[in-house]
Amino acid sequence: ASKRIVGSLSFHAGLNAVLWPLGRSPRKTKDNRKHRKIAEKIANSGSFDYSSNSYKDYPTQGEFIDYAYLKYKIPALTLEVSKEKKPLKKKIIESILSKQIQATLTFIAELNRRRNALTFNKATSKLSYKRKLQNFDRRWKSSNYELL
Repeated sequence: ASKRIVGSLSFHAGLNAVLWPLGRSPRKTKDNRKHRKIAEKIANSGSFDYSSNSYKDYPTQGEFIDYAYLKYKIPALTLEVSKEKKPLKKKIIESILSKQIQATLTFIAELNRRRNALTFNKATSKLSYKRKLQNFDRRWKSSNYELL
């Protein structure tokens, strides 16, 4: 069975931020506001300093989130999880892993809440965060969806 890609997270080190497309151009995409809201929610859920359009942070060519968004029209974010490019201390690594897990769960919950985050056609569920994750996990296991 074929699988439909519904979202993309890319993990990097060097900053402490959540970035959304486009990295190659200062122009805003038609989904800029939607990406920004998801990025802000993730930034606020963890220990990130800020969220930003990737181009404003640093212009790039060939950024994966640009490819994922432009090719598949899905929410695509870069999580810069540490200011240290090569964190070696166990305490820092544990902190980074904790941040990655929280950010990933928040991203998945947002995809679930928005029922394919960039369409926004379904009503928002009133369920608690934990219940949303449980419901998503149940549907995820029985579906043909995967994260890129």
